Amino acid sequence: MLRCPRVSTKPSQKSPTPLSAKSWKYLLLLIATFVYFNAGADWMRAEKGRIKSGSDFAERASRLFWPPWRGFQLYVSHESDEHLYFEFSRLILGEDADLGHIARQTMGDTNANLADLQARVKPGPGLRLPYRDVSVGYPPVGVLAMLVPRLATSTLPAYRLAFGFMMGALYLLTLALGWRLARRCNLPLAKEEWLWRGLMLLLAVGPIIISRFDVVPALLTLCVVLFLAEQRPYLAGLFFVAGVAAKMFPLLLMPTWVVLMFCFGGQARQTIVRMCLFLGALAVGGAVSILLLTGNLLPLLADTLLFRSRPFQIESTVGSILLALSGSDVIVGSFGSHNVDTPLGQLLARGWEAVMLLSVVGVAGLAGYFASRHRHLGRAQQNQALVSFTVAALLAMLCTSKILSAQYPIWCVPLVALLPQAQGRRIYQLFCLTLVLTQLEFPILYGLLLAGSPPVVAVLVLRNVLLWVLLGLTLRTSLQSHEGLHHDRHGA
Repeated sequence: MLRCPRVSTKPSQKSPTPLSAKSWKYLLLLIATFVYFNAGADWMRAEKGRIKSGSDFAERASRLFWPPWRGFQLYVSHESDEHLYFEFSRLILGEDADLGHIARQTMGDTNANLADLQARVKPGPGLRLPYRDVSVGYPPVGVLAMLVPRLATSTLPAYRLAFGFMMGALYLLTLALGWRLARRCNLPLAKEEWLWRGLMLLLAVGPIIISRFDVVPALLTLCVVLFLAEQRPYLAGLFFVAGVAAKMFPLLLMPTWVVLMFCFGGQARQTIVRMCLFLGALAVGGAVSILLLTGNLLPLLADTLLFRSRPFQIESTVGSILLALSGSDVIVGSFGSHNVDTPLGQLLARGWEAVMLLSVVGVAGLAGYFASRHRHLGRAQQNQALVSFTVAALLAMLCTSKILSAQYPIWCVPLVALLPQAQGRRIYQLFCLTLVLTQLEFPILYGLLLAGSPPVVAVLVLRNVLLWVLLGLTLRTSLQSHEGLHHDRHGA
């Protein structure tokens, strides 16, 4: 499916090696791709936003596609969340923010959203503390990611560039740490192939990677896995806390990590026990600190409370099926997304959190079963299992979540490219295809999806089917990972 450079059959060495000519080529291509992704134009985003019909498109086609190179710019000119982040940053910094834009992005009744927003914002100039002086529907690290570009920018175009390059730099950091984890797993992976895989994942994800901050929790989750593999529990605990403060999903990975490493016994068990004790102490101290600073625990509970009250988003597994069965008339805007509103959807949504929790617990159970039967594995092979079951838990969450926005598959990057054996390489390739289908349904054909276009709905349903297939393949690979490498039991 994807042509990769020839794979080295020798295990990775601990000593660092200089980049080869091919490695430099792929690294430069990664950087050039990020530069291209940041080449969007605000006027083109505005023009695309005015296209509501075929006649609108015909009227603007000559301007959007001529000169010919504008087609390349059109691909990377999508109205996305940077504008929303910018307005929230202005609100927090005490500037005159566009509350109307924030209200429109919340979807639903714009006037009601605007009135609610005005009531929750502390009036007057000066800094406004998130969660206390202004209502921000994002976790703390997400808010921090919004504010960092404001250190050097004050206009929306400059903010887009700063935010995009920041996300690009963080993605390159995930590749660097992913390579370090590959060595801890003793994967027979050459450095140039690793950079090639990173480039293919980047192209498959598309420009959305620079317009959302989901690279941040993906990076923090990767750090947790890396430091667990290196048996450094306190660093793993710190990055786990930061990951949960960026997105709540790392919390659902904890059962898999705890059960797997506890059942392995030995040093792995000591590592996870120390991490859990450390997290317990941090949880108490953090809760008290947040309570004193904000007067409530909303920063800790906001994501959970919001998730429980949300209906099925149209891109989720259940949402896509209901959309395919009922048509576009069931689409409603709320909670900042397009959701499905049907009697069956309302009934299922009431207790759907239990389904997602059961799927995660199921992966943890399989991880414990595997570890209890293969305690003899060396550290490198235990690390392989840690990566494999982490990816399986991530896929289980995506498959069963009520919300599956187009940026959520970024959470699996780059861990999905670290799965062992030939089967792991096939999973990575199939995941790239899944990312390409995700790009098609959002943002490229999203307007047609909202109109209920059968071919585009079919693309969405196929994407979700592939996620379930990937989950099954990853679980099978995880349960067979002990058959991969046969190095010394006290390996890397």
